[in-house]
Amino acid sequence: MKNRIKSILITIAIATSFGLLKHHDILFTTFNDVAGFVSYNIFLTIFYGAISVVYLKKSLDRSEYIYSVISASIFFFMLKAIYAVVGATKALANVKLLSISITYIGFIILLGGIICELLLSIRKNKELENELTVFKKIADESRYSCILIYDEYKNLKYINSVAKQYYRIKEDIECEDINKKLIYENQGISKEKEKEIKDHFLQIGYWKGKIDIEETGVTISCSVQKIYMGDMKNVVVIFNDITDKIRTKRSLIEYEKMKNQEQVRNEFFANISHELRTPLNIFYSTIQLLDLKNKTNPEKFNEIYSSHKQCLKTNCQRMLRLINNIVDITKIDVGFIKPKFVNSDIVSLVENITLSVVNYAQHKKINIVFDTEIEEQIIKCDEDMMERAMLNLLSNAIKFTKPNGNVLVNMYKDEKWVHIIVKDDGMGIPLEMQGTIFERFVQNDKSLTRLNEGSGIGLSIVQSAVKLNEGEIYLDSDGKNGTEFEILLPNKKLEGEHLDDRIYKVDVSNIELELSDIYELYI
Repeated sequence: MKNRIKSILITIAIATSFGLLKHHDILFTTFNDVAGFVSYNIFLTIFYGAISVVYLKKSLDRSEYIYSVISASIFFFMLKAIYAVVGATKALANVKLLSISITYIGFIILLGGIICELLLSIRKNKELENELTVFKKIADESRYSCILIYDEYKNLKYINSVAKQYYRIKEDIECEDINKKLIYENQGISKEKEKEIKDHFLQIGYWKGKIDIEETGVTISCSVQKIYMGDMKNVVVIFNDITDKIRTKRSLIEYEKMKNQEQVRNEFFANISHELRTPLNIFYSTIQLLDLKNKTNPEKFNEIYSSHKQCLKTNCQRMLRLINNIVDITKIDVGFIKPKFVNSDIVSLVENITLSVVNYAQHKKINIVFDTEIEEQIIKCDEDMMERAMLNLLSNAIKFTKPNGNVLVNMYKDEKWVHIIVKDDGMGIPLEMQGTIFERFVQNDKSLTRLNEGSGIGLSIVQSAVKLNEGEIYLDSDGKNGTEFEILLPNKKLEGEHLDDRIYKVDVSNIELELSDIYELYI
């Protein structure tokens, strides 16, 4: 409407100015002769023709009725200029009348077109008003979504009843006052989120996502859409408060997590009970046997004790190993265990540990091979932790590899890491368990009649030991044909004046302790 008023005022001003200038002989003074008049009308012919073509092209491109009307009207003005040229050069009686008639026809076409456009506009506005009424009715009857409409100047134009209830707004409050309240309510949205919404909206005219209001702890699911209502650009905001839904979802996740933890805890206690009961039963049975022989045949007591001494020792070591694992995993959880780094020859350390279990593996007819691409490599590490990790991996390899099987330990380095690989051709780790194998209390076989003993803590301790040494550990197994563990340790030394490179010596008691739950080694 503002543009239309401006156009009318500009037209009146130009027409008045041209009339006054012509009246005072300031304009068109050169058109008093025929040649000047002809030149002027030829110019008008070209000018009208160009404008007519431009509006005709717009009419075809945009399929707008009013552009066709303007093009036709200007075309008639062009014809009027042509007839004016003809009338100036040839004294024909009907040329002047025809020229005036064409002018009137052009104005009639333009006026008729404007009237038709006005009628169409009124009809469109009524249809739009009806559609807007239907939209508002649908929006007001919405039970869940808050709907707001803003104009391009960020002024609130409409708010549905759900949104009013959400913001606790009375029905008789004006949109202007509501807008001030909404600006205050939405102050908790972060600047980063506002920028994200604004940038995305300006780019494609649409945004959808979640908004967290930190001050109130509210989460809303929101969409912002650009729409046109008549000639006006508007923005529709639709949102739902999903705070309770998010909290319920989080509660369900926490419940499932607690449920799984409870299941793992129950399995752990059942497993520990089995692990402790087995050696205790052996202790009790052996003591009963020794007590019986001591009463019935005292002279053979030493002979019977000697035959059962290894069994007692092995089961004591099993219990001690289990208790040590439980204590160590608890210390790791609370951060009590810290690495004691020294500069050590990691090649010598791994080689000595590997060769120290060869004799034990031979009892099960398992072949252990150590191979390395590096002869010496001094790095910083906690030797006791790495011994614990290597003995556990070797123990598992021997435990789950069938007789006449093979265990390979290989080492190499690159610029960043020292690689230690422990590979066996045993039963492998099922694919469905490989994602959780480093979690504590996880076992391949959880049954109480399983062939191999274990608490399910070992690999968790291995991973913790490697991480405390700033390293990484990876598993590779197809689930059927063997298992490969790869340890990566940082290829760097401790820096200092009083740091001496050390050569590690194997503690046999640690080996016996770690291999104590492999029965075949002590039969």
